[in-house]
Amino acid sequence: MLNPYLPGDQQEIRICVDESRMARFPDEGLVHPLYSTFALAQDAEWVCRRFVVLMKEEHEEGVGSRVSVVHRSPCPLGAEVRLVATLVEVIDNRVLCSWQAFASDNSPDKSPDKPTGKSTERLIAEGEQEQHILNRERFGKLIDRLAEGIIERQPHPGIADKSNSEWQAHPSAIVDAGAKIGSGTRIWHFCHVMSGAVIGERCVLGQNVFVASGVHLGNGSKVQNNVSLYEGVVCEEEVFIGPSAVFTNVVNPRAAVIRRDEFKTTHIERGASLGANCTIICGVRIGAYAFVGAGAVVTADVLPFALVMGVPARQSGWMSAAGHRLHFDTEAQALCPTGARYRLRDGRVEVGG
Repeated sequence: MLNPYLPGDQQEIRICVDESRMARFPDEGLVHPLYSTFALAQDAEWVCRRFVVLMKEEHEEGVGSRVSVVHRSPCPLGAEVRLVATLVEVIDNRVLCSWQAFASDNSPDKSPDKPTGKSTERLIAEGEQEQHILNRERFGKLIDRLAEGIIERQPHPGIADKSNSEWQAHPSAIVDAGAKIGSGTRIWHFCHVMSGAVIGERCVLGQNVFVASGVHLGNGSKVQNNVSLYEGVVCEEEVFIGPSAVFTNVVNPRAAVIRRDEFKTTHIERGASLGANCTIICGVRIGAYAFVGAGAVVTADVLPFALVMGVPARQSGWMSAAGHRLHFDTEAQALCPTGARYRLRDGRVEVGG
């Protein structure tokens, strides 16, 4: 896979909204004379694919895995539309773009502060589009899986055999051969689990989760949408990772400097919770049942049961194993609403009175 682009680079196409792009259904006919969601999704994928055309090598193919459409204003028949795709990020074989569609109004502008006859544009829709670049053979196998609707039916080269396992994955998920998945685990839309990753029993991977080779995720852990677990991340049992949490594995990255032999280990101990949109700088250890607040940036180790918040993260209290705030009395004792007792001794929390 090649990548001659940088985030922020753009591609553009122009179309005229003709009758083929109207909202029309076989059992209803023409529903309304406006640019349809289906046509917008197709055209959005078309402009975003322009990036993939120059990224994929001869033995590769790009497959669109997700496109979102959010309407902003109606677009009538005959309108001229400019679709602009912006490259957001490229991670491994995943290409993510945002897109916007603008309609041109070529009728004379009667407003007093604008020259007569000047063309204006208005936003009619926007969204995101995600594609994966796959080996052609693997691409063909993926098509087979999608056609079947379930991925457990038969093994494919390069794709983990789930025919005799007890874990489940959505058809759009990619689980490489060599990944170890525990029973009862569920893997949702557009996830990618690489060979060498170890995921325990009864885990949940939300939509669009990436798990790199060498990552360990303990039993009963939950990873919410849009999280990437990079090599070096180790999570013990029952860890909660909130949506869009961010991990790193290099302290001082440079695009021109290869630092694969400098990846640092980030260790998340049993029962810890990481809030939405928090950032975990690599090399730290987050203690058992610690609680990282939403949006916090963790740059140092976190004690067991500690509550940390802010940028950079600072300790602001203590949490119980059940996720309740602990308030210690003059005798350094605290009672959780569940009935469990805790004691503060030498700056650390102990379970039991």
